[in-house]
Amino acid sequence: MALRNRRPGYKPDVFVDPTQTIELDMSDPQDVTTAAQATRLKKEGDYEGLVELHAAHSLFKTKKDHGPIKVDTRTIYILVDNNGVQSRIKDTTVIPSMQKDGFKIVATEEEDVMG
Repeated sequence: MALRNRRPGYKPDVFVDPTQTIELDMSDPQDVTTAAQATRLKKEGDYEGLVELHAAHSLFKTKKDHGPIKVDTRTIYILVDNNGVQSRIKDTTVIPSMQKDGFKIVATEEEDVMG
């Protein structure tokens, strides 16, 4: 997609609108490629190419999964005291002191930690 006019002696007037920016995600391959190309174009002084890159960038997107990702699994301990009061505990360091107070472990559950 070449929009450049290659006529001899052609001198384009190129203006870059500083209010129109592209946010690049450096974990996205398409955005990394765009950043590298922009750096090359700036280094070469090809500001018309930079404007074309800016205009064309939004036409290409990498498919990403933006949903939550399971990062861990944790155990939840269900304790019940002598009066039938139930507690759901994730921190195992408090279990011994609760058992001294009469709590008993009656069940466990596995829970996914999402990030």
